[in-house]
Amino acid sequence: MENLQTQYNIVKGNANDEELERYRECFYVNGTTKSLNVLKWFHQQNLRNSNSIYYALTSDTGSIAAIYTYLPVIFRCMGKLVNGMQSFDTLTDKNHRSKGLFIKLASKIEKEETLNNNELVYGFPNENSIR
Repeated sequence: MENLQTQYNIVKGNANDEELERYRECFYVNGTTKSLNVLKWFHQQNLRNSNSIYYALTSDTGSIAAIYTYLPVIFRCMGKLVNGMQSFDTLTDKNHRSKGLFIKLASKIEKEETLNNNELVYGFPNENSIR
């Protein structure tokens, strides 16, 4: 169980093979199977060839406490091409829930990715995200 004083660093990942294995493992220990090959396809060979993974890492051990990823997409809106982001994989590790990490990650993405000309974010909530 995590310490009540745990601090988190919100960082953008680099999507290298080692990191994607840690991502896969985090999902696995939280009950979801992910294929490393599929993760490589999504995060190393995507539409715009841009990294799209953000993490909340524990400041003491650097373990993954939460993940928020998006897939880059391009829309045509009123005759203009618009860069956007589809919210994709999100997870808060079972030992770090109820700490506001999803909101912290989403806020970081919005702040940083707006600077990269991403004008739109959308997603499809699952049963854990809506009440």
